[in-house]
Amino acid sequence: MRFMKVYLPCMVLGAFVAIIVIFVPFKSLSLQVLNKLPMISDYIYKNPKHKVNAKITIVEASLSEKRFNPNIKYLQRGIRKFLPSNFKKYYISNSQELNAAITNINSKKSSENVLILEDGIYEILSTIMITRPNTFIISFSGDPSKVVLKGNGMLKSSGVMNIFTVQAAGFLLDGVTLKEVSNHLIQIKGEMGANFPIIRNCILQNSYQQLIKVTTGAKNRPSETGVIENCLFEYTAGIGPNYYIGGIDAHGVTNWLIRHNIFKSIASPQQQISEYAIHLWGNAQNNLVDSNIIINSDRGIGFGMGNIEGAKFSNFAGVISNNIIFHSNNGHHFADTGIALESSPKTLIEGNYIYLAHDYHRAIEYRFTDSQQITVRNNHVNRSISSRNGGQAELSNNNTNLDMVDFLIKMKEVLSQSNIARAMSNDR
Repeated sequence: MRFMKVYLPCMVLGAFVAIIVIFVPFKSLSLQVLNKLPMISDYIYKNPKHKVNAKITIVEASLSEKRFNPNIKYLQRGIRKFLPSNFKKYYISNSQELNAAITNINSKKSSENVLILEDGIYEILSTIMITRPNTFIISFSGDPSKVVLKGNGMLKSSGVMNIFTVQAAGFLLDGVTLKEVSNHLIQIKGEMGANFPIIRNCILQNSYQQLIKVTTGAKNRPSETGVIENCLFEYTAGIGPNYYIGGIDAHGVTNWLIRHNIFKSIASPQQQISEYAIHLWGNAQNNLVDSNIIINSDRGIGFGMGNIEGAKFSNFAGVISNNIIFHSNNGHHFADTGIALESSPKTLIEGNYIYLAHDYHRAIEYRFTDSQQITVRNNHVNRSISSRNGGQAELSNNNTNLDMVDFLIKMKEVLSQSNIARAMSNDR
């Protein structure tokens, strides 16, 4: 019996790793021993430069009117089979042609263009500015591993270097890899009217800061009704270059859908914890984060944090559902919670599976007194679900004794249905 107690968990964990390797290969990593420092959110709430709207009247708050994303229809029909007939088409085979096409589109102030990229590696030496509405960039093959836009390296820089900076509505990116840049792979500027972005079937790797950043500017103008789906976000070394990283760091986003993505190794190497794999905050509201897989990242999904000055709330409403979150006991020094709400009222957390093999004791937490009228139900976890700093929630039908075998079964089921996992497996 003692043999079984000691070795059965190890055998099960080995089976889990085998399942993951089939679909999402891991890379080994050795780390220095570092002392764990306080959470970023602890710092922000104590820092007087960041204001928290502690006296918001939740019952009086209301959602913004939902706007329809007009480009959803192309996804439903299949973008490559049904390219919009009214769009001007550019067929691209190298970096020079890509830059020339973008320059032409921006200088002529023309809208409704689609750039179709042939297989190859595209060296990106300066940020590609998207300034015209309805600019689509897609790969001809539909295989993101064969169309790679590579930046100037995952290095600290005094200037701003993104692959794409989006300053117009209707940007669509489908079937490419973005990698190796000193700031963000994509920055979406809500303050410039960058509504309705769609990013799908892409691989996003190795930026020195957050992989995707969404901003609101000084006037807190949100990006509305975006979609990010079927993408892989990862740091290929198994850990990030610094703590100021995240998968999706989105300020003020409204009515966004983030689904069916995989996040790997969004983890800090030193100083303090990284941001979440998915973090929506700073006036964010009514977003759906559904059916994502998050592996070995410091924190999984976060709604809310310290409010930006002038914002109404940190996060309002929204749903976190059906996500799979796993963190092995792999030596990451800032391994933390699976899901957290920080000043995020009227939010639903439902149907998530979370297995933490490290020693952090909360799988789901809801923090601060603005976190009220929250529902947490039908989740399966192996750590506690609990309040911090005065948060309130209604809990129902949650399992806090999730067995490793049951988690593995669920993980295998979800991975078998994942488009990006199947594509990666087929490409091996």
